[in-house]
Amino acid sequence: MKGDGVLDGAMSLRMIGITGFSAYSTGFVQMLCAICFLLFIFYKNNRNLKLNKNESIVLVLIILSAIISARSSFLGILIFLLIFFKLSNFKQSFKFIMLAITLLIGLIITVVSFVPAEFKDFFINWLTELFVSGTDTGSLQANVNMFIYDFHDFSLIGDSRWFGDNNDYYMNTDVGWYRVLFSVGYLGLCVWILIILSIINWKEILSLKISVESWIILLLVAYVFIMTFKGAILFDSFQSLFILLSIKIALFHKN
Repeated sequence: MKGDGVLDGAMSLRMIGITGFSAYSTGFVQMLCAICFLLFIFYKNNRNLKLNKNESIVLVLIILSAIISARSSFLGILIFLLIFFKLSNFKQSFKFIMLAITLLIGLIITVVSFVPAEFKDFFINWLTELFVSGTDTGSLQANVNMFIYDFHDFSLIGDSRWFGDNNDYYMNTDVGWYRVLFSVGYLGLCVWILIILSIINWKEILSLKISVESWIILLLVAYVFIMTFKGAILFDSFQSLFILLSIKIALFHKN
């Protein structure tokens, strides 16, 4: 079948990492780790984002590994850059971006040169498809096509089902918001959203005096909400919830 080669290529190239599996959830966790490292540098230097070459290289390597894991990591890179811009000045941002682009291009060329010949075309096409095809990218279109349910298809308490009868996605959808709704219904979804929003410092938000820390948390919550349209991100990578809570503790209890 025509799809067999693509599937084999995907599994051979993306079954990597300490978990043994690499997909959108791995890219999500890696970008959270990149943001954690960025914050560590910021507070280590007394709220001054002064990167040395080694720290810049570490950040670029983390970002590269996230890109190789999942193309959805580009959203994480956008969140990362918005946080970076908030913590630094124009000169620091421009310097890091130029260095990052140079290193990423060099590292990607190096990675491609080591990819087995039978997978090289697949890897290059997979990596560049998002920029070439835009919204017509295969995985994005597949995700969009899953948005087929409306308000009346869900119940108050859900069906308590996470997987289908054939161990596939329940109701044949991978959309995270749908999966939560089918599983625990509107009541459970509200509780889950409240859990996510609990990491926000509401006093600052309501007072309209948003600090750097609250800005970062708001961006991370937005990252989670958007990624949930892709899949059940905090369930597929449950450890990321602990990372988010750890970030909040580090931001608002720095002592």
